[in-house]
Amino acid sequence: METLIHVLHLEDDPADAELIHAKIEEGELSCRVTLVQTQDEFDYALQQNGHDIILADFKLPMYDGMSALRLAKASRPDIPFVFVSGTMGEEAAIEGLTQGATDYVLKQNLSRLPSAVKRALSEARNRRRRQKAERALARSEKMIRAIIEAAPVAIIGLDLKGRVHSVWNPAAEKMLGWRTKEVMGRPLPTVPADRQEEFKGFRDQIRKGMTLDGIEVRRQQRDGTPIDYSIYASPLRDAEDRISGSIAVLVDISERKQAEIRLNDQLHFLQQLIDSIPIPVYYKDPEGLYLGCNAAFEAYIGLARKEIVGKTVHQVVPKERADKHHEADLALLRHPGVQTYEVCGIYQDGKHRDVVFNKATF
Repeated sequence: METLIHVLHLEDDPADAELIHAKIEEGELSCRVTLVQTQDEFDYALQQNGHDIILADFKLPMYDGMSALRLAKASRPDIPFVFVSGTMGEEAAIEGLTQGATDYVLKQNLSRLPSAVKRALSEARNRRRRQKAERALARSEKMIRAIIEAAPVAIIGLDLKGRVHSVWNPAAEKMLGWRTKEVMGRPLPTVPADRQEEFKGFRDQIRKGMTLDGIEVRRQQRDGTPIDYSIYASPLRDAEDRISGSIAVLVDISERKQAEIRLNDQLHFLQQLIDSIPIPVYYKDPEGLYLGCNAAFEAYIGLARKEIVGKTVHQVVPKERADKHHEADLALLRHPGVQTYEVCGIYQDGKHRDVVFNKATF
């Protein structure tokens, strides 16, 4: 199937123009031609959309091909331009190609014209595709850059030697204290000397194509203040799919760590407090699993705390007593409040005991 092309043809000789058009169509290219002879005609036609290629004679009575080339490249640089002339010397041809012409064909050798036109059209198509891809890539890069710049968490780029590379967003500046110009191309400054081996281990994982998923570390800020953060990192690959570095998201968890320390302090205080109570104390969750107990309860039941926590009553006491405790627990959960009951039995020390249990929901 013939391809229809729209040709803007600058030519003063109608016979030559007809011969040129016929020669193009011999190459299975159907032409729709706009034939012009003067600068005004060429300029006007050039402003109209839809031309696929420009053919131009080098010398015309009222205009010249080199001037037409300069005008075309200034206003429509995307349209391929081919000289078709009988008077174009080698120096002029070289100048034309230097100025942006795609090719030149002598009228004495029009057998080259179909292939020259096809090549010019193919190069133009490839150029447009490349430019479209480059524009899409540029838009994508701008969008990614905008996301990185606006992200509320620190995002940094590192090479395989641990040097900051390409990315150190505003959130990283705010969280860690170093400005971009202070760290770019330099070793990651947050890693203290005693953590360098750990940092190297992370880079080794990246080299193997692995990711870091929420690894928690303690590092330092610019002023030396310790900071806890989680690392989420993935390998970066170059155009040949080789791992060249990593992109890392750092999430500040200092407040959470401080809260955990406070909680652990509170739990330690609570444990000390209930251990000072001389009678057995324990507490469970709604599923009946022991959450904790005091030292008196350990001695009473004959098991260490680690053997009790996370277990049910049936796992730590004989079935007969366990059934009674379980029924009492279910009744208390159905009717929250305070509960008192007695249980008797033989304990691990071999003694028979009657024990009063006082329970309450919380």
